[in-house]
Amino acid sequence: RAESCMLLCNGSLHKNPVPSCKTEKNIVKYCRNICLGREYGVKKITQMFPRVGTSTIMNTLDKHHISIEEPEKTTFSDVNLVTGPNGAGKTRLLNALLELYQKVQDVEILYGYFPALSCSRPQPQAAKPDGEPPWEYTLREYQNISDVFFKDFFKEIEAQGEEFLSQLRTYRSQNEKGMNQRTFRQIARFFSEFTGKELVMGRDLIVKNSGGVQTSLAEAIEWLSPGERMLFYMSIFFSLKRSGKGKCVIILDEPESHLHPKALLCFVKALMGTFSGATIWIATHSLFLLPEFQFENIVYLENGKVLRRRSSLYRKALAGLLGEDSENVSRFFASLPHWQYYEFIAECFTNPTVVSTVNPEDEQVRIFIEALKKHEITRVLDCGGGSGRLGLSMMETTAAEWGSVTYDIYDAWPAYKGRKFKVYKKLKDAPGEYDCIVMMNFLHEVSPQEWIGWFRKLHDLMASNGHLLFVEVEALQIGEYPNDTGYLVLGPDELRVLFDLKAELPKIQIGGNPKSFGALVAREDLLNVSNETVFSTIQQLERRSYLELDAIRAAENKRRAEEKAQNKPVVIDEKKKALDARKYAFYSQQYINIRLSYDEVQIWAKSEQQKKEARAKEDALRTDEESNSRKDSKLTELLSKMDVLLSKEHSVTPRTSNGIAVAFRNAVKEFQKDRTLSSETYQGYQSYLRTAKLLLYNNKPLIAVLLRIGSLIGDSEAAREFDLLKYANYLP
Repeated sequence: RAESCMLLCNGSLHKNPVPSCKTEKNIVKYCRNICLGREYGVKKITQMFPRVGTSTIMNTLDKHHISIEEPEKTTFSDVNLVTGPNGAGKTRLLNALLELYQKVQDVEILYGYFPALSCSRPQPQAAKPDGEPPWEYTLREYQNISDVFFKDFFKEIEAQGEEFLSQLRTYRSQNEKGMNQRTFRQIARFFSEFTGKELVMGRDLIVKNSGGVQTSLAEAIEWLSPGERMLFYMSIFFSLKRSGKGKCVIILDEPESHLHPKALLCFVKALMGTFSGATIWIATHSLFLLPEFQFENIVYLENGKVLRRRSSLYRKALAGLLGEDSENVSRFFASLPHWQYYEFIAECFTNPTVVSTVNPEDEQVRIFIEALKKHEITRVLDCGGGSGRLGLSMMETTAAEWGSVTYDIYDAWPAYKGRKFKVYKKLKDAPGEYDCIVMMNFLHEVSPQEWIGWFRKLHDLMASNGHLLFVEVEALQIGEYPNDTGYLVLGPDELRVLFDLKAELPKIQIGGNPKSFGALVAREDLLNVSNETVFSTIQQLERRSYLELDAIRAAENKRRAEEKAQNKPVVIDEKKKALDARKYAFYSQQYINIRLSYDEVQIWAKSEQQKKEARAKEDALRTDEESNSRKDSKLTELLSKMDVLLSKEHSVTPRTSNGIAVAFRNAVKEFQKDRTLSSETYQGYQSYLRTAKLLLYNNKPLIAVLLRIGSLIGDSEAAREFDLLKYANYLP
């Protein structure tokens, strides 16, 4: 390693330039020191906190149930990737390190524990009752606060909304103006690297997408995905601290939450480039981060113990990231014979390609024509059809059914600029009553946690006898990065599970070797999508992807066995071999995307269940309140009737009559306040009820009113007697 390091002795790839070296011997010595960690920051745990004390360090680790295998031989770097299976102790290690760094003076700590995000941003909070703003710190104040936790910063920026960033447009001096401009440029650079979108400060703050479409920041935040919103917040958070004074420590707990692998890699690389002198700890479950770090940077935990680096480290790390069945999965990644595989995987870190070729003979266009023939369709909404490909292709067909069709397009970023069709950037603006809504190569771009919401919205836009036409390729030929978890391409079996259909889903396919399929789903079936069907669909897709991979692998193994038996190459179709390689890449990436989506879907489903339970409690409480309100109104009415009937009753003394009225009024008043009666009040009420039944038994209307009051305040015996009077037709 020292000899290899000599080749880089100009220092361009080292943290510090190589000092003046007169002889080759000095160069070798310097490079050997780097490799041994004497110059490059590789230290034992006690060397990382020299002023804290060994006993304090070990007690702190022990308090968090963390131990280090061979502490005198296990080392750490300036940049550390902490990995291991679930429950290994990654977060506990970070918490122990956080506590230790807080004991060190002149160290600024940036701690990133990423909170859950809803699909839509909460509305900014209103001012407090005293007129004070709802937030604790402004953007300027955050620039001067040390030991900032991202979760606290997250709450602040969610509370303030776009106003938080708008503060950069105001300044009190030219010096502050320059500092604000530098901060904004850093935020814009991060945001562009992370999302591919441009942030522009003019008269207003503007977000510009790759197609050049401009939207105000306030509006853009509403449609940014949870992952993009998180990247936007992180862009601001780390930009505010990029020029912090003193030593900086950055601790990140699973930054892959909400992030696609491409965005995650960009984020980590930009972070390490911006904070080149910082000590960085990253706990992760991401398979994609592992190859980006050197052997010395990997910290592997198992059952709360930091293991010493050995030759088995990568195997352990890979097994921890892939899960228990990693032997089979690892085998899938072991032999990738064609460059097409790598090309497809590389494409999986790019935005989706918009298909805009107009072709009336296109397989998917012909599937739509078949759907027109099966159902009477006059109003169509092309969901995600931003290029207008389907409508423009249909205009060149001879299909008679197209003549009476009204064709609209929904797309948040439409590429179609013509005037032949109406285009809606917001789904709520579409007029509705559509006979058919087309989802052509669209659903795989939508995150699973958004499926329920999407199908509810489409259901509401359909006519009562409407259908959803689902058109999808069976396997993507070009990789893409459509959302935070990656593409999930459903087939007929998955659609049947998703919509909870009992019968087989009838497919529409063209020709003998179809690449795409279509399926019509009735409007009422869209409401069958639930948390349970979404999760079951992903499980079904995982099983099918695994079987597809296994089949491709088995065919390759069979070919190799034949070559070995014949002792000569087996002649195969090179085009088919290339297609199989891309298909293998497609299912491999889909398998990974499924694994990445599990945690997201489970967190979302749990959150949705909690919201559902909370709404149910609120509804029950509201029902109880409404019931109590009606009951109180009835009791007030009955007390008035009681007073009128007692005033007309002359068979008892005024004292007895007044006693009955007071006892019943006290009972009702206490019941309306506490929804129950004390023993004393209940006994008084019972005493006067017995008196009334004994002395006023002939006054059936009055007795009925008193018994009805008793039934409403919880007297079951009074309720039974009231029912007897009612059924005996004694009531007026």
